[in-house]
Amino acid sequence: MCWWQWLVVSLALTSTGCVPFLVPPARVETGIGTRVRPPKTRDGVEGSRATGMMRAGLHPLQLIGPEAPAWADFAFGYRSEWVLDDSERPLHGPYAELGLYPVRPRLSRSTRLRFGGYTSADAILTSAREPGLGATLGTLVELTGFSSGAFGHADDEDLVGGVTHGQWAVGLFASSSFRNADDRFSQTISTGLSFRMPFVVGIACCAWPGNWSSSTSEEDSSEPRPASKSWHPKRSQPEKRRDYEPARPRKKQKD
Repeated sequence: MCWWQWLVVSLALTSTGCVPFLVPPARVETGIGTRVRPPKTRDGVEGSRATGMMRAGLHPLQLIGPEAPAWADFAFGYRSEWVLDDSERPLHGPYAELGLYPVRPRLSRSTRLRFGGYTSADAILTSAREPGLGATLGTLVELTGFSSGAFGHADDEDLVGGVTHGQWAVGLFASSSFRNADDRFSQTISTGLSFRMPFVVGIACCAWPGNWSSSTSEEDSSEPRPASKSWHPKRSQPEKRRDYEPARPRKKQKD
């Protein structure tokens, strides 16, 4: 199916209140750090030290399973690093990562502990004509498992369903990054959380506000209405009281 056919199908589903979604096999890192060697300004003053960072990469080997996770891993992703006081422009750019995880003991029937390290080559995009260069060296420990199968949930107004396949994980990382951008060198030590997500594809449907209003009006119409004079005239109007005259004794006829 061509891309425009997928677009037509997506628009058709959206118009009916259904939206397809897709999550690739990925790993996301987010954390805080400090710059051991902050770059100096043109006046010779050192810059800020506290930083924040986020990395998100595509990891195709997470689709391998459900046996033990692969001892090697590679990814392509994008990274952003910024100072917390916004005194400098953030450093961001793509990266290529290679990881080795030789320690993979089993904790239960469905989970394992994985420990190892990774390194990446980073490209730093700045206002300069030539991009800066960088490298990251890190270690990672995570609790991981494998998910494969269908899922779904439905109620009166919402419906969500799809399939999932791949490794999931939650863990902690620590890394050291080296940057050389705009003729300034810096080194940052960071730590934080790491998340792995399996491949997920599905569809989510919900009622539009117009459908809610129509369903509400139908529910209101189904409720019993209070009695009114136009519907029950005999019951609503009090009956008139009749006046009876006392019976008079009859006169006896003479023979």
